[in-house]
Amino acid sequence: MLFVEGPSDKRFVDSVLAPRLRALYPGGVKIVEYAAGCSSAKVCRLVLAAVAAGFEYFLLCDLDEASCFTAKRHGVCSTYPCVEPRNVLVAAPEIEAWYLAGLDQTRTAAIGVAKYHPGTDSVTKEEFNRLRPRRFRSRIDFMREILKRFDLDHAVYLGRNRSLTYCLAKLGLGAS
Repeated sequence: MLFVEGPSDKRFVDSVLAPRLRALYPGGVKIVEYAAGCSSAKVCRLVLAAVAAGFEYFLLCDLDEASCFTAKRHGVCSTYPCVEPRNVLVAAPEIEAWYLAGLDQTRTAAIGVAKYHPGTDSVTKEEFNRLRPRRFRSRIDFMREILKRFDLDHAVYLGRNRSLTYCLAKLGLGAS
């Protein structure tokens, strides 16, 4: 079971991670959005049910304004006391940085993004939004286009986002 904060995270996970997770866990992978309308009690019920059934779980969140990964993990665990810190995966600084990590220079130019980022460890949601070419009517359209061209091998091989590489390792995934 993989808990994700919201629709942008779910879109990324569905497109990039879920196919690899399903290959690793043929019995199924459940992805649950927890931030929008999901109480702490409900998240804990789902986590405890997964653990009781012998399933693994992870909770994905953005680093946002936290001072470090440890502080973010502790903050998440205080909100969701059933979650173990080792099961908290942190996208740094935000999931939007992971989207850009999978674009090489050619793909970046092909969708009309003016600036290629050799590393995306510091790309914020705001910077990501500024990079969106006007031809995309919405940020969702922009994200979908990135995901069509996303190359996880490129992201991992070049270490374009350290938190993405770390999360893949925690999930038992690697570039294929």
